[in-house]
Amino acid sequence: MTEGKRQTDQGRRGSFFGPILLIVIGVVFLARNLEIITGGGWEILINLWPALLIIAGLDDLFRRRSFAWPVLLIGAGALLLLNNFGPRTIVTWTKILPLWPLILIAFGIDLLFQSRTWWGTMTSILLVVILVGGAVWWIGFQGAVPSGAAYPLERALSPEINHAEIQYSLGAGQLIIGDVSASDVLAAGTAFPEKPDQEYSETESTASYSLEMDYPTFYPNMTQWEMGITSEIPVSLTVDNGAGELFLALEGLALKTLQVEQGVGEIVIRLPEEMEGDVSVDQAVGRIQILVPEDTGIRMHFDKALSRLDVPDGYQLQGNTYTSPGFEGEQKTITIHVEQAVGAIKLQIAD
Repeated sequence: MTEGKRQTDQGRRGSFFGPILLIVIGVVFLARNLEIITGGGWEILINLWPALLIIAGLDDLFRRRSFAWPVLLIGAGALLLLNNFGPRTIVTWTKILPLWPLILIAFGIDLLFQSRTWWGTMTSILLVVILVGGAVWWIGFQGAVPSGAAYPLERALSPEINHAEIQYSLGAGQLIIGDVSASDVLAAGTAFPEKPDQEYSETESTASYSLEMDYPTFYPNMTQWEMGITSEIPVSLTVDNGAGELFLALEGLALKTLQVEQGVGEIVIRLPEEMEGDVSVDQAVGRIQILVPEDTGIRMHFDKALSRLDVPDGYQLQGNTYTSPGFEGEQKTITIHVEQAVGAIKLQIAD
C-alpha cells in the first residue's frame, strides 16, 4: 500500500463518538444496577453531560483532526464533571464566561501548528495544557468578578406611586436581588463593571423602571448587579439574562408577579409569604430552585424535556401540574409556570 493510500484511509477513519457514548451510558447503568453508584440512572446521566465534551475531544484526537481544540474540550469536560460530582461547587457561569476567548486561542494554535510535525504537535498540546491549567487556577483561586469600583444606582420612590414595574436585563452575568430598608427608595444597588442603561417613567400611580446591559452577541461579557427593591408597594418584576446566575431573595417584597428568563446557568428564587400571583420561569439549560412559603397553596405547571424535577412530599400530580396538599382550601395561592429543556428543577418549602 502506498504512503498516499495510507493517509487517505486514515483521513476516512470513522467517528468514535457514538461507540464511546454507548460505552459510557452502559457503564453508568451497569454500575447503578450493581449498586456501585447510587441515585437514579437518568439523574446521573444528566450530570454526566460534560462527558460529551470529553468524548468529542477524544474523537478528534483519534481521528487526528486537530490537537489543541480536543485538549481544550477534554480539559473543560473534566472540570465540569468534577463540578457536578465533587464535594463542592467549583465552577460558576460567571467564572466561566470571561474565559470564552480560550476558544479563539485554541483555534489559532491549531492553525499555527497545522503542519502536524512532531514539534508542532507537542508545542500545540503544551500551550493548550498551560491555558487550561491557568483557567483552572483562575477559577479556583480568583473571585467571580475582578476587583474594582462598582457603579452606584438609586431611584427614588415618589409618594403618589402605589405600584411599580421593574425590569432587569443582563447580557450575561450575575444578579442578586433583595429588599431596601429606606421607605423613599424604589430601587438601589451597584453595577459592575459598567453602568447599565436606565429608563424611568410614571403613568398615573404606576412607576416603570428598567436597567439594561446590551452587549453585542459576538462579544459576550459579564456583569454583576446587586440590587435592592422597595417593600413599600406591590412590584411586578421581570428578569432577563443570557447566561449566568440569578439569586432572587424576594421574601421581603410585596411581589405581585414575577417573570424570569435565562438561557444557561443557575436560578434561585425565594418567594414572599404574602404573595398571591403568578410566577413564570423559563430556562434552556441549567438549574432552577424555587423556595415557596409553607402556608401558601402552590400550583406548578411544568414543561420539560430532559430535566429532573423534584417537589416536596405530598404534592399531587395531574397531567403536567403539581398542586400542594389542600391547595383548594388555601386562602393564599401562587401559580408557578416552569419551562426548561435540560437540567434540574427543584421546588421546595422555605425554612
